[in-house]
Amino acid sequence: MKLLLVFLCVAAVFCSPPRPDLPSEFSANVQIQLPMMPVMDGGRMYYDFPNLRQRVDVSFGGNSHIQLDLYAQHVRYQIQKFAGFEDCKLSPLDEPMSPMALPPFAHYDGNSTIRGQNCMHWSITLGSIGLHWYTKGDTLVRVEMNTMGMNTRMDFFNVTAGPQADSLFDQSQWNCPAPIPPVRHSVGGYIKDATNNRPVSHATVAMTSTSFNGIHLSTKADVNGEFTFAELPEGTYTMTAEATNYAKNSKSLEVKKDIQAGSAADMFLSPKLPAGQWRFVLSWGPRPLDLDAHMKTATGCHVSYRHRHCQTAVLDHDARAGYGPETITVTNRSPGVYKYFVHRFSSGKFSESQAVVKIYNEHGLAHTISLPDASSYADTSRYWNVATLSSNGITVVNRVVSSEP
Repeated sequence: MKLLLVFLCVAAVFCSPPRPDLPSEFSANVQIQLPMMPVMDGGRMYYDFPNLRQRVDVSFGGNSHIQLDLYAQHVRYQIQKFAGFEDCKLSPLDEPMSPMALPPFAHYDGNSTIRGQNCMHWSITLGSIGLHWYTKGDTLVRVEMNTMGMNTRMDFFNVTAGPQADSLFDQSQWNCPAPIPPVRHSVGGYIKDATNNRPVSHATVAMTSTSFNGIHLSTKADVNGEFTFAELPEGTYTMTAEATNYAKNSKSLEVKKDIQAGSAADMFLSPKLPAGQWRFVLSWGPRPLDLDAHMKTATGCHVSYRHRHCQTAVLDHDARAGYGPETITVTNRSPGVYKYFVHRFSSGKFSESQAVVKIYNEHGLAHTISLPDASSYADTSRYWNVATLSSNGITVVNRVVSSEP
């Protein structure tokens, strides 16, 4: 039986047809079917994935319509022509360009008859979205997308592979305005160990845009933990850092100007913890200059910059010039409750601090706690009661108060 199963598995691999090599640049006649809409009249598609641009010309209801997508410039042009009148509308384009080539993880679903042709059927499922390719040799015949019971279909005819002329994507021929390129900034930072503020060499740093979904960039920090992204379009990003023997960390970063290393783009990585240990890492912005992490242990010992070591907890690092980190590690938790809070030591306000506490255990990041809404406390409040630790794990308190917890 085992030999039969092995034979069937090997046969499945070798009997699967070769994957089609679909072109990344082509033009084709197309017919488009949108959900709950009649089939559009035939048109022409010009597809240029290497240069992140595509154009679709179709007719609908006797009127011609051109959609020109310039993904590198994050703009979409909609050109309508009807009754001798021409109208051009420009809108932001915040979606990635879809490659027509099959992804390596596409599944072969057998053959299907499409428009009288015996085609190979390939598919992938991404959550509630199903994507389907129907191919004849190395030629694309049909693409379908199914989501929540709605089906969008595009049929391809007379496909011609090859580079596409720049003139096809020149918006000025329809008197459309030139796209305004996004403002770009340089972003630099350091990746540091949260327990000692020393550099983490060769950490991987990634930036994923939440403003332009097509942007995902990554780089490596150097031996000093420093990294640079030379030209990031202005916007909001999810920044992620990871390194061997450290817990992965991420945060939101707003890029409105150049960011120098040693400021807002710095990130702190927590070394991985053995079972039973907990770590609290406080970080914040440039103001107030000094926020202090405190912990009252179950035995009444008070960990702070004044008394860094208790029997079961230790202040690993104290920061006094903005950004952090302030780090406390519980090394051997005693029965009872541990209280963790933050003291605003210097002048300023909690509401302007951008303070965040990240709590780690042996599994990595367990909790991320940001300050409560500023309307819930007075600007004069000096203490942030963050959380407690007990045999039940972490209990989030998250209240800014006027007296020490």
